[in-house]
Amino acid sequence: MSSVPPGGLILVTGANSYVGSVAIQVFLQRDYRVRGTVRNVARHAWMTGHFGPRFELVEVSEISSPGAFDEAIKDVDGIAHLAMNMDMDPQNQAVIHDTIATNLHLLRSAAREPSVKSVVITSTSAACTLPTTGMPYKIDATTWNTAAIEHTSKPWNGEGNPRWHRILLYGAAKARGEQEAFAWVLQHKPRFSFNTVVPKVNFGTAVAPENMGYPRQILLKSVDERVVDADQVDNQRSVEVLKKMGKADGFTSVEDTLVKAVHTILENQCENVPKTRIDLFHESLASQSSDGT
Repeated sequence: MSSVPPGGLILVTGANSYVGSVAIQVFLQRDYRVRGTVRNVARHAWMTGHFGPRFELVEVSEISSPGAFDEAIKDVDGIAHLAMNMDMDPQNQAVIHDTIATNLHLLRSAAREPSVKSVVITSTSAACTLPTTGMPYKIDATTWNTAAIEHTSKPWNGEGNPRWHRILLYGAAKARGEQEAFAWVLQHKPRFSFNTVVPKVNFGTAVAPENMGYPRQILLKSVDERVVDADQVDNQRSVEVLKKMGKADGFTSVEDTLVKAVHTILENQCENVPKTRIDLFHESLASQSSDGT
């Protein structure tokens, strides 16, 4: 059954992000209305003209503050939550607390708004595990990146690669944010359905790349070169990594991620599946409920 009526209003948090902007496009293509949140409306005013009359932009400057989403959530039918504090300074343990707080404040605001029928939080495979070469692993609905959580339980001591510590912080923040969100839903049993979508690395269409944020601009510049076949690259390590991403380790088309999220919000909701974690890795799709049923 569909929980969101035709032409219903969907809230997309983090609307200016790479995945968020594609989410908006996908919802609009399905004839839904969309309200997007950004930290600064003036800076992202281009979005209103780009997406048209069925899109509106609202400002939520401090996403981890209590009641931050109260106004944005008014009258919405479904919520796709993508916003996150992306300050991954190796010393910034606060990003874990901020991610938890943001998720919980969003859920509390949704619970106070009678119109909300479905909430989906976009997570990441890094919340489940960070694969290590030569070590087999299994991922299901109960898999959490305990290594990242434990590693970031204390402030970084400055040893090791700071880039790797940033990745661990990201995985730990997403994992703890998911865990606390599921715990809240299980305790409070809100009337809306709740799910998380867990994609791998996202590749695909960029909406208005000239207006994308700093992280994605850097990524675009790094790949803005002549496209060649992997066999033409004189770097065996790069070839192996690319082949692994395409087959063994996996990647996700951003369109697949959003289509799955849209399906979760709009077409796969009923009282019998209120708490679902959806793993989305390259060509393999699996859905398991959070309590193992």
